[in-house]
Amino acid sequence: MKSKVSSPFKLSLCLILASSTLVGHGAWAGGTNTGGTLRPTAAVEIQSWCRSSVGILEQARALSAIALIRGDFDGAFEKLEAAIRRALNRTESEKVSASISLSHAALIRGQEISAAIGELKQSGLIGSESAFRALDAYVDFLVSVVARIDLDFSVSYRVNQIRGESCSSCTDQWYQEFEKQYVRLARAQLQWLRTNFVRYSRATGAVPMGDTAVYLKFAELMTKYAADDLANPEFPWAIKYSCQIDRLRELNANIVARAFGDDRTSVNVIDSTIRSVVGETSESCGL
Repeated sequence: MKSKVSSPFKLSLCLILASSTLVGHGAWAGGTNTGGTLRPTAAVEIQSWCRSSVGILEQARALSAIALIRGDFDGAFEKLEAAIRRALNRTESEKVSASISLSHAALIRGQEISAAIGELKQSGLIGSESAFRALDAYVDFLVSVVARIDLDFSVSYRVNQIRGESCSSCTDQWYQEFEKQYVRLARAQLQWLRTNFVRYSRATGAVPMGDTAVYLKFAELMTKYAADDLANPEFPWAIKYSCQIDRLRELNANIVARAFGDDRTSVNVIDSTIRSVVGETSESCGL
């Protein structure tokens, strides 16, 4: 931790994700890697997987933009949904294990989110435009937030961890920035909820953009995701952020139990708690 930061941390996402071809599998949130060594062909395999996966997502966003010109929000949504599915399917078909990478886990969550949105669309609880905007925002989060952490920090930390080696080129400043960006991962998911599913009124406070059931569904998912990320034993910050983890776990349990009473109270209690956790209030238990 005393030496200078070296340039390999600025390599492409494709090279970064090479760390995930391992003998043994881990999980992004809450899993423990059983160990293993990098295969000699890992970099080539993951470069191929990475290029294909990122390319699929970028192409889908470009095609969805064309669909939007025609006013086809359903078509735009389907292109993003299919792209997430194809990216994950390539992992299996090419026999590439990417299970410890943050990007792979985000794709799995993206599939869960798109499925939930699809069900809500079929039930008439969310409109086509809102459905597309929400999924597109999540894909943007996957590329701009998750990929950055993979690119700059995650691979070096996890590969050294799996190999039982210290990171000779990781300074204190590097670790501090890693922590900052990793916390951003949790915060961004909670902000995704607030940006896409809540508006604010002076008279009533937080108000769902549409049916309250839609907001509660994604509040349930995002509070779980954020808590799981902060509590992930593969990274060293669970104790430091135990207050935030506990608050998110308690909030999630109350959302699942629908414990806050009427819709207006539920939305405002949830939103107020999330605002404090992401650090938008003066409370000490914020990220």
